[in-house]
Amino acid sequence: MAAPITARLAYDLEFFTDFARLYPIRPERADIYSSDPARAENFAFQQSALQGAYLIMAIHAVGLDAGSMGGINTDAADAEFPGGGNWKSNLLCNIGYGDLKGTRAHGSTATVSTRSATSSDGPAIRPDTKKARWEAGLF
Repeated sequence: MAAPITARLAYDLEFFTDFARLYPIRPERADIYSSDPARAENFAFQQSALQGAYLIMAIHAVGLDAGSMGGINTDAADAEFPGGGNWKSNLLCNIGYGDLKGTRAHGSTATVSTRSATSSDGPAIRPDTKKARWEAGLF
């Protein structure tokens, strides 16, 4: 894996121990997860996936490329997280500028419209630094 930055997104299997601080409106919900480890892991995995999606959107918003990979086996590496075995990895995300060498158009006739990052009608879909790639069908 070669990228300027590779982020490993993980979730805490014992997130419910801080539930009163994280979700002060309903601190009693911690009991639901503390009594059912499978439910807690499923919930933590889903929430970390959503946060990973937000991270990827933020990466694109600042003009960088993101290459995410799920379904990875990181059991040995997860033991190195602070807190020991309470953490599990969800996905890896390479962050940087993609290399277009060897990339070809995807063959679609669909067009993609872009807006300026300084547009007054809202945030850009993708920054103008990638406009040429979108217009050429390389994304």
